[in-house]
Amino acid sequence: MLATLLSVTLSLAPPPPAAAHAPTPPSQWTSAPAAIDAGRKAFENQQWQLAADALMRANELLEQPDPRISYDQGVAAYRAGNLPVAATAFEHAMNSSEPDVASAAAYNLGNTAWQMADQAGTPAQGGQPDLESAKKYLGEALNHYRRAIARNSRDTDARANGELAWQRLQEVEQQQQDQQQDQQQDQQQQDQQQQDQQQQDQQQQDQQQQDQQQQDQQKQDQQQKDQQKQDQQQQDQQQKDQQQQDQQQQDQQKQDQQQKDQQQQDQQQQDQQQQKQDQQQQQQEQQSPNMPWDESDPTETPQKQEPQQDPTGQPTKRDGKMSKQEAQRLLQAIRDREQQRRKERLEQDATGQPTTGRDY
Repeated sequence: MLATLLSVTLSLAPPPPAAAHAPTPPSQWTSAPAAIDAGRKAFENQQWQLAADALMRANELLEQPDPRISYDQGVAAYRAGNLPVAATAFEHAMNSSEPDVASAAAYNLGNTAWQMADQAGTPAQGGQPDLESAKKYLGEALNHYRRAIARNSRDTDARANGELAWQRLQEVEQQQQDQQQDQQQDQQQQDQQQQDQQQQDQQQQDQQQQDQQQQDQQKQDQQQKDQQKQDQQQQDQQQKDQQQQDQQQQDQQKQDQQQKDQQQQDQQQQDQQQQKQDQQQQQQEQQSPNMPWDESDPTETPQKQEPQQDPTGQPTKRDGKMSKQEAQRLLQAIRDREQQRRKERLEQDATGQPTTGRDY
C-alpha cells in the first residue's frame, strides 16, 4: 500500500492547471496490486494524472475501498490540477477510522475547496467573478479546517488556514455586497438610460408626428391656396369675358343706335326734301296761269266722264285737262302713300322685320 504518502499534506499554493491527457483504459490494470504499483511509480515520476487514474482503478478492484489509497489519489489529482476529482477522493479518505488519515484528508479537502473558491473568484479575461460560488467553497473550506482541528487539535496549519478562510470569506461577502450594489447601480443606470432613451424616442416620435402634421397642414394650405388662386383666375376670366360680352353688347347697341339715328336722320332728310318738293309743287300749282282743270265753281263736284275709245278699242285721253278737285285728290293720295311708306319703314327699323305692304 501507499502508507508512506499519508504524511504528505498540501499547501495553499495553487495547483497547476489540469493537463489534457488521453484517458487510461481500465483494462490496463487487471489487479489491485498492479494498479497500486503503477500508481507508486507514476507518483515517484510526478506523473500526477496517471497516478490518480491508477490509484482510482486500484480502489475499484478492491472489495472494500481503502481510505489511504483515496487519500493518495486525492493528492495526485490535486497536483494534476483536477480539483473536483481530488475533492471526491479526500471526502472518501475522511471516512477512515485512523485519526491521522481523516485529519489530513479534511485539511487537504479544505485546501481543495480554497483553490476552487479562488478559481471562482478570479474570472477569466473579460468575465465576471462568481462570488456566490467562491462564497460557497470558502464556507466548505472553513468547515473542513474545523474538522481537521477537531480530529487533531495540534494542527496549527489547519488553524492558520481556517483564519485565512474566514477573512477571505468576509472579503468575498463584502465584495459580493459591493458587486450587488454595483449591479443595482448598473441596473438603475441602465433603467435610467432606457427610460431616457424611451423618452427621447417618444419625443422624437412626437416631433416627427408634429412635423408630419405641420407638413400635412402646409400641404393642405397650399392646396387650398392653389384652389383659391384657380377659383380667382376663373372668376377673373369670367368677369373679363362678361366685360367683353357687355362691351360687345354695348358696342352693338351703340352701333344699332347710331344706325337707327342715321336712318331717322336720313328719313327726316327725305321727309324734309319731300315736304319741300310738295311745297314747291303746291306753289307752282298756285302760281300757274293755266290750270289743268275747269274754272268752275270749286264747290261743285266734278262729274266723272267716261273715257272715249279710239277705233282700236283703247281708251282715249281727254283734252289733257283735269279739274282742281281731281288734282288735289291726286296729290293727297300721293302724300298718304308716302306717309304710309315712311311709317312702315320706321316700324321695320324698330322690329327688324320687313313689312308686308309693297313700296310703290
